[in-house]
Amino acid sequence: MASILTNITNILFGQPKSDYDKTTSAYQAFQKGIHKSNHYRLFIQPPKKVLERLSKKYGYSPNEIVNALDNLCINFNLPNGTLSTTGVRTMGEVREMPYDKIYDQASFTFYLDANGMSYKIFREWMNSVYDPSTKIYGYYSDYVSNIGVVLYEHGYSNGTVVGQGVMSTELREAYPTTISPITLTGLSGNTPTQFDVTFRIKEVRDNPEYANDAGFIEAEVR
Repeated sequence: MASILTNITNILFGQPKSDYDKTTSAYQAFQKGIHKSNHYRLFIQPPKKVLERLSKKYGYSPNEIVNALDNLCINFNLPNGTLSTTGVRTMGEVREMPYDKIYDQASFTFYLDANGMSYKIFREWMNSVYDPSTKIYGYYSDYVSNIGVVLYEHGYSNGTVVGQGVMSTELREAYPTTISPITLTGLSGNTPTQFDVTFRIKEVRDNPEYANDAGFIEAEVR
């Protein structure tokens, strides 16, 4: 904040031309405002085999699933990687050197719609990882998918992008590991029912395709 005030002061009271150009750019960037946390769109599409199960069991189409999860998601964290380091002695000094990158889990909070669609989607997805009836684990490539997150400059409302995409991120090879319990109570009947879903992801990448609504890029397991 101090640097921003200094830049504005320099603009108002003058300084050498080369520095003035830099502060003018900083001031113009500041005038665009601060991104608001509800200006985003979420693309969650389960993998192909899960979509087939959902279609056969409930009649859900891929577009219905993507739009429902986008509209019913009320909160999520966009994970970032953490570099693991270890001390390495060089010329008498010990320096922390990176040796691995670990990605946090991604957590999402969803409303439970009147038909239970949002909950059924993730329950079927988790059942594709481990089938509770057969006690058999699925193949990794059959239950991972990519999740797209787009942050917009002025928001996304009523099916229309308002403004310009400023950041487009892809959570690669994601699959749900936890669905939180659904809390029901008779004390406050007007409280919307909600639940949390935690995803394990392999990595986070930039992907401009989501900002253009160009569709999903299927997870390529390596």
